[in-house]
Amino acid sequence: MKIFFRPTKEMVFIIAIAILPVSVFGFIAVNRSVEVAQIVAEEEDKIIADHFADEVSLYLKRSQDIIKSLSAISFENINENSLKAVYENNDFRNIPIFESLALVDEEGRLILIYPTKKELISLDYSRRPFFDFVKRENKTFFSGVGFSPVTEQPVIEIAVPVFSENQGTSSVGVLTGSIRLQGLSFLVSAFSLPSSTGQAFLLGQFGEIIAHPDYRLIREQENIANVYPELTIALQEATEAEETFRYSSSDGIEYLVGFQTVSPTNWILVTRQEISEVLAVPRQLGRFLSISLVATFAIAGVLSFRIASFIKQLEEERDREREKRVKELEEIRDTLEIRVKARSKELEDLVANLDAEVKIRTKELQDRMKDLEKFRKFAVGRELKMIELKKKMKGLENKTKKSKIDQQ
Repeated sequence: MKIFFRPTKEMVFIIAIAILPVSVFGFIAVNRSVEVAQIVAEEEDKIIADHFADEVSLYLKRSQDIIKSLSAISFENINENSLKAVYENNDFRNIPIFESLALVDEEGRLILIYPTKKELISLDYSRRPFFDFVKRENKTFFSGVGFSPVTEQPVIEIAVPVFSENQGTSSVGVLTGSIRLQGLSFLVSAFSLPSSTGQAFLLGQFGEIIAHPDYRLIREQENIANVYPELTIALQEATEAEETFRYSSSDGIEYLVGFQTVSPTNWILVTRQEISEVLAVPRQLGRFLSISLVATFAIAGVLSFRIASFIKQLEEERDREREKRVKELEEIRDTLEIRVKARSKELEDLVANLDAEVKIRTKELQDRMKDLEKFRKFAVGRELKMIELKKKMKGLENKTKKSKIDQQ
């Protein structure tokens, strides 16, 4: 005898009541997980990018402060020792900041340079981009990316006006330094986003690549329009700085992108990572929920509760991790600021000591000149007296001879 299972309306209603909450909650949970993952990824990307932008700004501002501190010495008192002290006593994570330092007069003639390389001495500084700008505007100048004629490594030039003690606010020369970009390349190489495909790079005002994990792009002076044409279009369409957006590359990969301006050069910091990797965890979770929904009707309510707890735990863990990262990044930034201030104070003390030593040497030279003048006057007076005595003695001899002749 065959027995047919005929579910009753009540059983269907009970099963529907059990399945419906799981289905609805599972759908909501998956969507919420995707949203949370995207929000957390965007916020974490922004926090890390902010930290990276701060480090780049600190690197540039530190270079600017060093040059300005050196230019605070009057044009007449800047010497080779001053340039040498700044060149040899400033580095970023064991990488020297400056490629070279030079002092140029108001006509563009090279006065001092360190190190004294023939490739640098032979340059026509009156035709360099910084010269006319600084001479005309009396402001700090940042150049685009160039390459050192000595090391052939990428550099940028920073230049500031230099004033004389006796000529007021009119500059009488320009102090310029070539800043190495290896420090920024080091920052980019050490930079990391939560996803393995995440990367960051720096762009100049005209789209030139200044720092990139692939150092070859910098050496070949590539432009972002050539390397990432779709990203270039998306950046041009983006209207607000420090916001995130999505774009698709030519091979169909979708990326999450963040960008912001880096002061004081107005460079653009761009971060990007693949959306598929950012949302990998929530999508895996969605597949797991779908399988669980089909296989576990009977315990749908329990699974729903556990899944909800798991989602909540995931959000809390993300929040804790984000807070921890924010705190660590703030501590690192504070430490960097303290180091920069300490180094700036050391440089100011060094400049003050050099100025004091120049004044002491000047005073000693003046005292020696006075002593020489006194000795000269004394020697000349003595010679005049000797001549006068010789004349008198000759007169007496003549008189003696004359008296002897008269007696004879």
